[in-house]
Amino acid sequence: MRRICFLLITVVFLSGCYATSARVKPPLTEEGEVVLYVRPLPGEAEQLIFAISEITARRGDGAEFPLTLAVSEFSTSAVNRQRLVASGIVPPGLYTGLAFRVKDAFLAGEEGESALLVPEQPQLSPLSFEVRKGRAIVLEGALRPKEAIRGGFSFFPAFSLVRPELPITALMGYVANYGSNDITVFDKKAGRVVDVIA
Repeated sequence: MRRICFLLITVVFLSGCYATSARVKPPLTEEGEVVLYVRPLPGEAEQLIFAISEITARRGDGAEFPLTLAVSEFSTSAVNRQRLVASGIVPPGLYTGLAFRVKDAFLAGEEGESALLVPEQPQLSPLSFEVRKGRAIVLEGALRPKEAIRGGFSFFPAFSLVRPELPITALMGYVANYGSNDITVFDKKAGRVVDVIA
């Protein structure tokens, strides 16, 4: 009887360990990863509310690869600090930027929200970058409100993209992430993510 109980406990324990490890993202091998953070929305966008339904990484040959959204609703209250917006495993190669598809957009006013016209097709935010096998690349986006709101009645996802600059070594902090199986590198002084180590 003791032997049976011991076997049952062992099976339950091992199955629990397996279930936990199954939730961990497998390491990158033949592919790379794109990680997008967005800076806080500027004060000029205080009345703006918009939603993104899709972000894709566009390769030089025109092929597009969808990223998984972590944030889809944008406003100055929702994005009041640097936020992880999307990430995805993509094939290695040279890319020309990220394409944003807008779901809807509104301008808040004294009489309520007024809907803005949004483009039917995804809009490309250009940035040349290379994805390498087994490596993650971090991009940072910043909304340009003057270019995003056009004529007071239409909205375009006018994001400028950059590769974050790495601070000096003394200002670099590291956080290990179990579920995503990577290490986040951040600027301890600015409090901003600057890189991800797969």
